[in-house]
Amino acid sequence: MTQALLIVGDPLNELNFGSDSSLAIAQGALELGISVHWTTAGAIEVLNSSVVVKSPVKIEKVFTNSAPQTSSTNKTFDLAKHYLRILIRKDPPFDQGYTDLCWILAQLPEGVVVNAPHALLLHHEKLAPLQLARAGVIPDYALVPQLISHSVQGLMGYAAELFETAKSLLDTLKNEPEFSQYTFKVLCKPWRGHGGRGVMTFASLEQLASWLEQLPCTPHTGVLTERIILQPLLPEIFTHGDRRVFVANGRVAFDFVRRPAQGRVEANLAQGGTAELSEMSSLQKELSEKVATELKKRGVLLAGLDFIGDRITEINITSPTGLRAYESLSGRNLSKSIVQSLME
Repeated sequence: MTQALLIVGDPLNELNFGSDSSLAIAQGALELGISVHWTTAGAIEVLNSSVVVKSPVKIEKVFTNSAPQTSSTNKTFDLAKHYLRILIRKDPPFDQGYTDLCWILAQLPEGVVVNAPHALLLHHEKLAPLQLARAGVIPDYALVPQLISHSVQGLMGYAAELFETAKSLLDTLKNEPEFSQYTFKVLCKPWRGHGGRGVMTFASLEQLASWLEQLPCTPHTGVLTERIILQPLLPEIFTHGDRRVFVANGRVAFDFVRRPAQGRVEANLAQGGTAELSEMSSLQKELSEKVATELKKRGVLLAGLDFIGDRITEINITSPTGLRAYESLSGRNLSKSIVQSLME
């Protein structure tokens, strides 16, 4: 078999060349002498009993802030025969095209596709912390309270409970200087969203109700066409930031903290957040190691764990990012070692 890696991602011309983690992985593979092909989901087909890719692009060289140097293959390759590893690095949304890709790639031998297609189908990034909590890997206190629903009445009722609980708590802390100016808010984000897109916060039930009224609903039902995730806005996002922990092949590879831009709550770098290095808490380290080990058992070798304080908010397994940001902050080149770990 050829020493080759296939990356199934978004079109190359749509990437942010300076920050894209998939291109960083491609660069690491090239440094190891591994041939790298790039394709999109639409080029993956089933031909008789084989899964094939038509005319993938060959990555010749990766640059930091410009498009990679490529060449055309103009060939059809049998995935099981030509590639040592196939990385699914397509960004959400997790739509019908994504599930089709997973179903097709699930026909390949176990261990060839990273992350395993069955794992991608079973683990929604916003529900993965709950799945691991039920398995005893994550304690309940490390989860974020939330409601995921498309019922306007249900969302309003849950928000009312959160505001009432927050008011009672803040009344007991009103003499504490750090809470004298604190305003509790609820946070809403789209069920199928990613990268910090579509995040909204509300300081009152009236604000939330006004926003919900503007969302598309099934006629005469009060049911939204898309589910909404409703959570308390954790104040640690402003004091400690949002920590990204990148795991590879069952081990913690690196971590860094993202802080939201002034006036924003989304700490994602794609939404204007900034990054910095800081030491993980002992609980963050413990949970990250346990989660990394469990994810490997489930066929997830690449993942991005997101912490706000000591709570795990999401586990991104579709296309976890942050590799370029960490390399820039630390001055270390981890791309090659991460690819090596995936080849084990």
